[in-house]
Amino acid sequence: MITEEEATRLLKRADPARFDDRVPLVDAAGYLAALRTRSTTVTLIDTEPNPTRPEGRHRWPIIAVAAAAVVAVVGALVLAAREDSEPEVPSDTTVVPDVPDDATAPEEIAREFLDAYAANDADQALTYISESAIAALWGSVEAFRGDLAWNAATGYKMMMVGDCEWLDNIEGPTGKWAGITVRCGFDFHQLGSDALGIDAYRDNYWDLTVRGREIISAASKAAEADRWITEIWSPFGRWIKAEHPDDVVVMYSDDSQGDRLFTEEALQAWEQRTQEYVQTVLTSREAYAADVGAICAARAPQLGEFAVPADEALDQVATNNTAAAAVLDQTYAELTALDAPLSTDMATYQDFGDKLLRLRHIAEDSAEAATAGDATRLADLDAEYHEVRQAMTSGPAGSGLEECLASLPS
Repeated sequence: MITEEEATRLLKRADPARFDDRVPLVDAAGYLAALRTRSTTVTLIDTEPNPTRPEGRHRWPIIAVAAAAVVAVVGALVLAAREDSEPEVPSDTTVVPDVPDDATAPEEIAREFLDAYAANDADQALTYISESAIAALWGSVEAFRGDLAWNAATGYKMMMVGDCEWLDNIEGPTGKWAGITVRCGFDFHQLGSDALGIDAYRDNYWDLTVRGREIISAASKAAEADRWITEIWSPFGRWIKAEHPDDVVVMYSDDSQGDRLFTEEALQAWEQRTQEYVQTVLTSREAYAADVGAICAARAPQLGEFAVPADEALDQVATNNTAAAAVLDQTYAELTALDAPLSTDMATYQDFGDKLLRLRHIAEDSAEAATAGDATRLADLDAEYHEVRQAMTSGPAGSGLEECLASLPS
């Protein structure tokens, strides 16, 4: 099992990357090499395919990691496949690509390939891409078919964004091959992220180089690798290991969960567990919201008594705020003790808890100020309380926080 620290280190290498999850965690570049290769498609950097790769499994492609740290953080993958059959051309020679008479042909060919890829139609997709590009990127036609079959099993959805556009360069690196490169943007969902209401993973694109009417190279970049891994891939892997440990060796090549298997048994397991995982998450979200609601309902009468400096004797103000701080502290402890549901955006709950903790501190400070007879400090704390309270939200309907929020004086 690869640790998260090791995954980060792998991200900074230009070596073959394997994804793992946090428990096993996936390395952001490693899986997006996968994601691009399978979920979207990636292309290798000057790397020969491995002819001895066992049938039914696929090792992640080599990743070109940019020197900039920012590239590593977002998991941007830019991989390039090259056509080795092309004769060497001197570097100072301009090679004129075989441009079709129809000026829109490169964009059309790129789009038709991606449409077939998105539809998991391997037969159709293979009619657009060269054998050398397939070999460099997937290793074999069988591995390419396995990728698309896995995409279908895991509910991969690639949504094209806008039209494909020509890039400025029309020559291959160092003149070895030439063609017209077009860029096509896309968003994607996978492993039930759409059914779970998670925003699509955006700002991705393919660069496809077309020569004549064939794609001779493909490269892809994914901007939200880390978010996808954090929200979907890692929680799914942990869930598989915890709830279906016997499936680990069925779905992955080994216990590290670094390589996926494409056997018929594996694909059936990927499909079944993806659907089951989505239902498990949705059910756990409902249960979590219900638990939050029960805590709020139990504490609401006491929370409603919370009031920062009022027109009362200072000793009573001190007593009230001391009691309020204790209730707020208990409420915060109970809410944060709940186990968060998998693959769920907890930002609303975390923000509510943070602000609830701030109110507890305000109550404690108000009690101290009242005891000291510091009216100026009490007035400042009263203003701070109202500022924090006005910024609090219970989030979307059904979060369970509604009663907690309503019980706090505004």
